[in-house]
Amino acid sequence: MAKTNFTKVEGMLDEGLRKMTVEHLLNLTETSSEDDKTSGKVPEKHTQARLKSILTLQRDMKFLDKAEQEPYELFSVSKKNIGKYLKNPDTLTSEEWEEIKEIQSKVHKFRKEFEKNSIQNNNDDLIEQQRRSQVTKRFNINEKWLPLS
Repeated sequence: MAKTNFTKVEGMLDEGLRKMTVEHLLNLTETSSEDDKTSGKVPEKHTQARLKSILTLQRDMKFLDKAEQEPYELFSVSKKNIGKYLKNPDTLTSEEWEEIKEIQSKVHKFRKEFEKNSIQNNNDDLIEQQRRSQVTKRFNINEKWLPLS
């Protein structure tokens, strides 16, 4: 029986989980913003969009960091800066916001390239492994059985 490759399914599951995490964080910010409304503060609409884009930047940087790609040195951004941006997304200047957008576009392109290459490498490795195992394949015999001779 042929082996089934689940890399596409795993990728879609990973993407769905990331979307759920971002939506959960946005819901948490909405509940905190409702508390701010009762205290007299009115948050701006673009604050949530900025927060969402900064969260996606942070998520992508963490993904690349776990994959040992060293994204913080590659894109010249520190974790402290991203944390500072997350704490006060509404107080960002236009220069800081443009810098974030530029970094985010670079990170997104790099991540797409990395995922494309890693999936292709995984598929190639699986194919080579199966080819090596099929060379000595015996028909109608359990693989775990050893020959008598």
